[in-house]
Amino acid sequence: MSLNRRNKFVVKTLNCRKLAKALVLRADTQKCIEQLCERLKISALIQEGDEPPENPQTLLEELERLFGQWETLISAINRTNIFDKIRLA
Repeated sequence: MSLNRRNKFVVKTLNCRKLAKALVLRADTQKCIEQLCERLKISALIQEGDEPPENPQTLLEELERLFGQWETLISAINRTNIFDKIRLA
């Protein structure tokens, strides 16, 4: 295998590893978002006079942070996929 071809293979392998990690992080973040939404529903649906189990405002702030992280991951994954398609074309 020529040096140039080997370098491309190494770069592609590294990109695949980074992409795989990003995909795992995206899935984990999505699960956290789903769980947080359920916790927010429970905290929002309470009887008058009762205290919510968790502060809904704090949950909303955490949800906003997770959505930002999720959006960043999706953008990075899409950018990597597009770059790989262009590079291989």
